[in-house]
Amino acid sequence: MLLYDNTLRYVDYAIEQFYSFLEDSGLLDSTILVITADHGEEFWEHAKLEAENFYDPRGYYGVGHGHNVFNEIIEVPILLDGAVKNRGNYTENRVSSVDITPTILDLLGVSHSLTFDGQNLFEVKNKKRPLLSEAAGYGYEKKALIVGRYKLIYSPDDGVQWLFDLKKDPFEQHPIKDKEVTSIFVDKLNKMLREDERKKLRTILDRKF
Repeated sequence: MLLYDNTLRYVDYAIEQFYSFLEDSGLLDSTILVITADHGEEFWEHAKLEAENFYDPRGYYGVGHGHNVFNEIIEVPILLDGAVKNRGNYTENRVSSVDITPTILDLLGVSHSLTFDGQNLFEVKNKKRPLLSEAAGYGYEKKALIVGRYKLIYSPDDGVQWLFDLKKDPFEQHPIKDKEVTSIFVDKLNKMLREDERKKLRTILDRKF
């Protein structure tokens, strides 16, 4: 953990140097600066739960990334600065990394006919907007669906269909396993996935014909 902390300090230093360069060069106000990450890291927060319920071909549980969708792995910062000042505040809204590309295109005024899963970060109004996250690096494929205060972790090949109340259980230690409850969210997840497939198919057909 000390090594990881030192790595973060170095990243902080590198970002500070780059930010200072933009500021000193008079480029900051004409630059869209986005700072984010592709994933977080586990430090044994869920080692027991993972070892008892999930398959990992390496035999590693509760550490690293690429094998699960607990919040310590999927929650990452999305920080914007520079030419986005006076655009408003998006911190109270539920956002995702899929929002970054449409946000940048809108900020640059780029006209396009592309379809995105995400939205402009400054135009997201729904604080209970459903968010999807997926992991398929090691072991079986896992999906997480967050709707308001509730989060579903779904890995059918592991036999996992869990719901967490993030308000009462923010560290995801006490999964709700009652299938009468969890199936409501599984149905919503599958409906979202089917709709996404239909959108992709329509896009392909529209381009082809």
